[in-house]
Amino acid sequence: MNKFIKCGVAALLGAGLILPAVGCGSEGGGNGNVVKRNPETQAFVMSLGAVDGNFNPFFYTALNDGTVASMTQVSLLSSDSNGNPQVGENVPTVASQYATTYYDKSGNKINQGSKEGVTEYAFLIKNGMKFSDGTALTVMDVLFNLYVNLDIQYTGSSTIYSTKIQGLQAYRNQDETADDNTGSADSTFYAQAQQRITNIITSHSSPATTSKTEQVLADVATIKTMFKEEVTSDWTAVEQSFGSRDIANYEYSFTEVWQAYYLSEGLISIQTETNANGATVEKKDENGKYVTNLNDEPLYAQEIETAVAEYAKTIDKDVDALTEQERNTAIKEFAINNAYDSKANTDGGIVEIVSYWATGSNALERFANEAKSEFYASKKENGQLVVETVSGITVERSNTFNGKAIPDGQTHDILKIRVNGIDPKAIWNFAFVVTPMHYYSDASHTQAAMADYEAFKTNGTPITHFGVEFGDFDFFQNVLAADSKNMNPVGAGAYKTKGRNNDFYDGSLVRYERNTYFESMGSGINNAKIKYVNYKITSDDKVISSLIAGDIDYGTPNATADNHSLLSQYAGTLDSSTLYNTNGYGYVGINPKSVPDIDIRRVIMRCLNSAKIISSYYTAQYATTVARPMSLESWAYPTSATEYYAYTTDAQTIRDLIEDAGYTKKNGIYTNGNKKLKFTFTIAGETTDHPAYQMFKDTERFLENEVGGWDITVQTDIQALKKLATGNLEVWAAAWSSSIDPDMYQVYHKDSKASSVKNWNYSGILNDTTGQFNEEKLIINELSEIIDLARETENQTERKTYYAQALDLIMDLAVEFPTYQRKDNEVFNKNVIKRSSLTAKPNCYKSLIDRIWEVEYYS
Repeated sequence: MNKFIKCGVAALLGAGLILPAVGCGSEGGGNGNVVKRNPETQAFVMSLGAVDGNFNPFFYTALNDGTVASMTQVSLLSSDSNGNPQVGENVPTVASQYATTYYDKSGNKINQGSKEGVTEYAFLIKNGMKFSDGTALTVMDVLFNLYVNLDIQYTGSSTIYSTKIQGLQAYRNQDETADDNTGSADSTFYAQAQQRITNIITSHSSPATTSKTEQVLADVATIKTMFKEEVTSDWTAVEQSFGSRDIANYEYSFTEVWQAYYLSEGLISIQTETNANGATVEKKDENGKYVTNLNDEPLYAQEIETAVAEYAKTIDKDVDALTEQERNTAIKEFAINNAYDSKANTDGGIVEIVSYWATGSNALERFANEAKSEFYASKKENGQLVVETVSGITVERSNTFNGKAIPDGQTHDILKIRVNGIDPKAIWNFAFVVTPMHYYSDASHTQAAMADYEAFKTNGTPITHFGVEFGDFDFFQNVLAADSKNMNPVGAGAYKTKGRNNDFYDGSLVRYERNTYFESMGSGINNAKIKYVNYKITSDDKVISSLIAGDIDYGTPNATADNHSLLSQYAGTLDSSTLYNTNGYGYVGINPKSVPDIDIRRVIMRCLNSAKIISSYYTAQYATTVARPMSLESWAYPTSATEYYAYTTDAQTIRDLIEDAGYTKKNGIYTNGNKKLKFTFTIAGETTDHPAYQMFKDTERFLENEVGGWDITVQTDIQALKKLATGNLEVWAAAWSSSIDPDMYQVYHKDSKASSVKNWNYSGILNDTTGQFNEEKLIINELSEIIDLARETENQTERKTYYAQALDLIMDLAVEFPTYQRKDNEVFNKNVIKRSSLTAKPNCYKSLIDRIWEVEYYS
């Protein structure tokens, strides 16, 4: 059930599923008030939530970043309105046809798959395709993307490496003797990385007695660089969040961004007091605002003003003459440097950074990848790989395909991928995005690959270069994920980025223009009818007001009773006539890294009232509760499933469970050794207008005031999704978009390399030697075995049985608590957009604007 997120219109099926959609009424025009626009000069504007700014199709982690990237991309194959694989000349896919052939273990063709046999997938690659810069799109770009996704250094959301492609493990391990069931040596690399982290902590915990080796000093320099990037990124997130807030309803008495930033970075803190139950809780004033030590410390403001004055001198201006932008620049630079200096320049600060900040998790990944890079570099013989290719991936050239002549009569490249046994998820793993090798790789690797391709076309010489430096951390970090590529995605999609960097994205607006080569994607494809498209960054609670004001032409506001009542008042302008279930669900995550006791995680789940989300936010007309972590739209959802953790308001029952787990009250807080029941519950996003907010507040009130002995903080965080990618949230509410196939490998399998498993602290659990995660290890191992079994059969009844078992194990692990499945809502200005240019019968697989290149104005 890969919880892929389909981001945007050109489906990134290797990394996502389809945008929410809703059907609409008759052709537009409202009350005859048609607004005519010039499609060559006036942009079609859509809403989009906050972005992190990483638009790299390989490595983005936030849904909205993927949406931004997807506008510029195409995939090897797509999906139709029924959720089936789709290719063709009228679909912007790199393949025009595909075929599946089964063989027995002796190599004879058979009519259906066999566990002992082989499944071969063949893809007919279109001729004449071009990327948005006019460069030809060929099978080499397909191979480039395949080999990136299959590399041992790849850590994005794609899990193609989980497919049992013939020869894949020999390639990934650079060992000709490795069979297709051989595992990787990742645990060794992570052990080496963890030792480097341990050495940093040890040498900085006892600086007087422990010397710092050259390796430690070098690693600390790396840590400092990464930490500077983190605190800089934090400023951007806080600034965006603060700018979107209704200050009157803000939980703190802050009036400037730097104040909120200081709190987020720990430079100031919230004052505490003892409540009626004897617990130490965060203090609030008479207006319900949290009281911070900023209130009693004017020095902070004085430092800021001094910094502004010093900045004015550097640009030879009087302070009073500074523009607002110059003043903000001065404050930003000072605040970021202050946050950095508060930790990075002391031994204790370094220990804190690697132990508790996202930098620590990121450094562990970096050090592990460096260890991989060194290991596989040592495996090369005279600079050459021992195993140069994945033997099950081959390319042929022919004017026939699947036993028939190719309709255009031309010779085409045909990609073939041979998979051992049966894998019903495989076809969707091959629906990956095809980015341009010449852009995302570098010149030398591209030239070597294209030289191979020319030799292959001329005399059939095997292709052994694919635009990738195998197992090389530096290549993945500094070539594939270079800042310029992260900020400026390039592909063959209907649109291309407008300008570079800030011209494309300026913090509030994402700008595209028509890709004039898009029509090369198929004989049934035309270039976009509207030349310019923009995404306007808009918080959820501002989407409808933006539609009403005409600031945006299309948006996806939350489908709530209040919103639909409001929208009905503007039925003459806005069309929002049909609702349907989204292919995804809301959930609450609990990270074992922060809540290591499985019994406490289960206690928290018993205190979460998911029915509150329906009653207080959506109402039963627009959402329903979900009992297992899977979309209700999936054929594999166990319809007989009931509530796994029975919700209770019996405070004594909860106290008994806590005390049975070994906790006793100390200074008013339940404590077990160094562990306290003090947690932050985070709402992903910048607003409290969120389905789970009231549920969290009720849980906070129940645990603190009725049960007692807990200290819960409920907060919003615009950076929440980025923090999830590094496993640095404690308890949070977010939502998954689900893939077409219910396979669970990406999010729950112990061998998944996707960032999602960091949410559940898999690395910490599986590598634990203290015994505190023994129960979790047993569950994860059993869960992974069941996920594997479910991929070894195409029988839906058998798979459904396996997934029912797997879903119960996930609930038993107590890391993810499903809450609701909502209905989706798309709204567009029907006086501006022709209804006939949108998807006729949209559903959860095809949105209204799925074929955005066909969207048309009245003109």
